[in-house]
Amino acid sequence: MTTKAILGLAGILLLLGLGGCDSAEKAADSFATKVEQAAREQARETLGGTLDELNKKVDEAQNQTRAWLDQHRPKEKEEASSPRATRSVEGVET
Repeated sequence: MTTKAILGLAGILLLLGLGGCDSAEKAADSFATKVEQAAREQARETLGGTLDELNKKVDEAQNQTRAWLDQHRPKEKEEASSPRATRSVEGVET
C-alpha cells in the first residue's frame, strides 16, 4: 500500500469515526432529554399526591376548628348577655 492510499483510508476512517461520534452525541442528548422529562413527570406525580394529602389534612383541621368554635361561641354569647339581661337600670321599668 502506498502512503497516499494509507492516508486516504485513514481520512475516511476518521470521517466515519467523527460521524459516529456525532450520532452518539445526538443519541446521548436525546436520552438525557427523555430522562429529564421522566424525572419531571415523576416529581409532578409525587408532589401532586403529597399536596393532595396536605390539602385533605388542612381541610380536616379547618373543619375541626370550626366545629370547636361553634361549640364554644354560644356559651360565650350566653355568658356575655346574661349579666346585661339581669342588670336593672334605675328609673326604667321592665
